[in-house]
Amino acid sequence: MSSTNAPVEPKAAERKESKQVQLRDLQKTRVAHSPMEGRGPVTNPPAVLIRNAIIWTCGPAGILTNAQLLVSHGKILSVGDIKTELTADTLVIDAAGQQVTPGIIDCHSHSFVVGNVNEGTLPSTPMVRIRDVVNSETENYYEQLAGGVTVANVLQRFGEPDRRTELRDQAARRRESGGSDFHPGAGGG
Repeated sequence: MSSTNAPVEPKAAERKESKQVQLRDLQKTRVAHSPMEGRGPVTNPPAVLIRNAIIWTCGPAGILTNAQLLVSHGKILSVGDIKTELTADTLVIDAAGQQVTPGIIDCHSHSFVVGNVNEGTLPSTPMVRIRDVVNSETENYYEQLAGGVTVANVLQRFGEPDRRTELRDQAARRRESGGSDFHPGAGGG
């Protein structure tokens, strides 16, 4: 018998099988979970005063140094040199040497998508919803937050124009019904 007709090397077949098992196991662990799952309530004081900060106003006032920012019930009340009586339940944060900037909105992000979706693997994936491929456990969340991103519209690339229209309609219905403004997949890609 010649060596050209020899069976496939058993080690190569074992490596291939081992790789397939590893991929199946990885897919089992890639289940999207809410980032808040298993956590207690986040503090929600009625008012927050950030003082001694460098504040980037992105407006006519420019950059303020050693300034204060007063937020009450989620609304900015005052920026600059604040002279007001604070209630006892106001959370005061000393931000000496730190900077405060407006949050960045990333209107087209692929940062939290598991795998390649169809970014070069298939010409079209109308059968995949973005919520099926968002990885809520990725380190990218923390990297994006550290960079100032506070809102991200997570998208996958949709090749089907009808699918994009369908997703835009879903997003509009969600907003109209009082759903979250953050909804992965709104608008297609």
